[in-house]
Amino acid sequence: MRAKKILIDFLIPIAGEGGVERVLNTVSEYLNGNGFHVRIVQLISDGSRHFKSGIEVYPILMNKKVDDLSELATLYSAFLSQYGVPDIVVATSWPYLILTARRALSAFKVPCKVYSWLHGPLHEYARYGAGGIECMHLADHHLCISGHAAAILVNDDPHVSTSIAYNPVDMSAYIPQLTYHIDSRTLLYVGRLSSEKRVDIILRGIAATNQSNPDMPWRLRIIGDGDERQALLGITDELGIGDYITFVGWQKNPWEHCSDITALVLSSDYEGSPLVAVEALANGIPVMSTPVDGITELIKPGINGWLFPHDDFAALAKLLELIAVGAMPAIAPSECVLSSSPYRKDIALDNFKSALYAGLDTISVIIPCYNVEKYIRRCLDSILAQSISKAKLEIICVDDCSTDNTLSILSEYEQRYSDIFMLIPLKQNMKQGYARNVALSYSSGDYITYVDADDCIESSMLEQLYLYSKIYNCDVVECGYSMFSDDTGLPPLTSEGTIRQYTMDSIDDKRSYVLNRYWKTGPWGRLYKRSLLIDNNIVFAENVRMEDVLFSAMCMRYMHSYILLPEKYYNYYMNENGTMLGSSISQYFMNTASVQNMATDFLADCHWYDDCIKEYSYLHYTKAFEEPVWRMCLDSSLYSYENLTYLKDELLKRFPDICSNRYLTASDSDAASICRTILSNNLSKEALADVFLHTV
Repeated sequence: MRAKKILIDFLIPIAGEGGVERVLNTVSEYLNGNGFHVRIVQLISDGSRHFKSGIEVYPILMNKKVDDLSELATLYSAFLSQYGVPDIVVATSWPYLILTARRALSAFKVPCKVYSWLHGPLHEYARYGAGGIECMHLADHHLCISGHAAAILVNDDPHVSTSIAYNPVDMSAYIPQLTYHIDSRTLLYVGRLSSEKRVDIILRGIAATNQSNPDMPWRLRIIGDGDERQALLGITDELGIGDYITFVGWQKNPWEHCSDITALVLSSDYEGSPLVAVEALANGIPVMSTPVDGITELIKPGINGWLFPHDDFAALAKLLELIAVGAMPAIAPSECVLSSSPYRKDIALDNFKSALYAGLDTISVIIPCYNVEKYIRRCLDSILAQSISKAKLEIICVDDCSTDNTLSILSEYEQRYSDIFMLIPLKQNMKQGYARNVALSYSSGDYITYVDADDCIESSMLEQLYLYSKIYNCDVVECGYSMFSDDTGLPPLTSEGTIRQYTMDSIDDKRSYVLNRYWKTGPWGRLYKRSLLIDNNIVFAENVRMEDVLFSAMCMRYMHSYILLPEKYYNYYMNENGTMLGSSISQYFMNTASVQNMATDFLADCHWYDDCIKEYSYLHYTKAFEEPVWRMCLDSSLYSYENLTYLKDELLKRFPDICSNRYLTASDSDAASICRTILSNNLSKEALADVFLHTV
């Protein structure tokens, strides 16, 4: 079984050579190398290619105008039938594409999340017939390119799921300007020449200020092209400012043409989050702009730029005049560069990945705690260091009446991480089973994992377990573990073997699981679907040791699929407060046998092991008989004729033909040999004792 990635479709209407396409190129390359498989589905294509090689692009319609946008749902559904349903669909640009995705997915009974990712104001999409807020309600999660965009959605629905995902900008190619180019009095415009950009306002502002201050004229360099080019040339001639305006045309790298720029100027009626403004700041260039979406949280007037009102060339002219005469404070290029840092490629891409996860599922980490002051910080810090977004974690610690400083330490973490941390102090000691059950009742995560308080986990554990559970729609995913007898250090993470998937609908897999995996009954190192536990009322036995045996049996009964990862993401520590060392070995194994009997009764009542009786009876034998017998052999002080007779009678009562079990008869271990002797013969008390006295 090979590792798979989360499959994600970006639905786009029609591609060009603008900011959205640049962002998609950057995002797609990153995601393809970080646990995702990206497909760009170009719904309406002109046949041109605007994406980097290596990125999968699927044009659905070629050179065709679509009057009825619902037709796109039919076409996308056909695409999904041919190429498969993704895990996430991101509707880019048009709100209507959210509805398109929903309609297309309705034909498939496959779980898939639908996200929105708009790059412009919602009201403008509605005005142009591309969908409005009614479509946004159909999305599971919203990727917002600005805080303003998120606020609009939250204001409409306080319970809406949103993440801010700034557009990433590669700043490695930019060399920040070292001086403030006020003396050049040269403005730069970069972008499409279209009506909503209102470049005419910039032209009229320059004409007005140059007329008032002919000795200090401003110039404008326009980089870009579009339908409004001829109209803007006409306005330039009309205003008589042709000597001050340069139409450069489209440039692959516009920043090669701006070594003498005073400021970038934008005058749009509306924007999403102008990528060009971030790029300008990264170059140390101040930005003056109308207060469009995204700009108001990016530009701090007087610090890294200036703002002027919409559709007000007079206000722009006044601003330019004040800058020219030195009445406005000079802008430090370093402040511009600093303000662009949230958009820095590495930071923004990591945040984008986290935003994708944010729309997926949450994980509740349950930790029962008792007298673990020496270890609990190590445990909690390892969980807080997980590569998956902290916003998707819920940490629930139950203090089982600790008598050391455990509760104080937990309270400290609760105060520090109050948004994701829950502390439940019990009033009396109730043992692990009760503590875990209480924590589950308080949890809200879509997935549940259990961590022992004296253990710790590798930083990628939860992300990796979640990915496999999500991709394969798996009920339980388990990883490998390393075991330590002290806390002197950790070995490097290792990988052994191959990934193994068990499907409980397969008798062969069922038998293999019983023999190879059920022996590990501890819940740690596993990620469980919440629905598996809640829908089937799977709980731990309370007020007994080995409470996890019954829990594991119930999981085995109800789960449909299970995946074992070979990577050792879990670090298991033995300490003086552990179950084995906190009680007598004799009591420990007698208790094991008792709880194993409970688990077997449960599975027998539902006839679960009818088709794997030989495998399960052998498993029961190893847990409820062979293990305690061998312990007694290794330490004669643990030997008890009465206990041994009880274990034997209980085993034979439940599985009278265990001696003929093929797995027992084929075993050549010393333990199996001794157990066969005990089970096959009605030995006297003296003869039985002699068996143990002559054992290892």
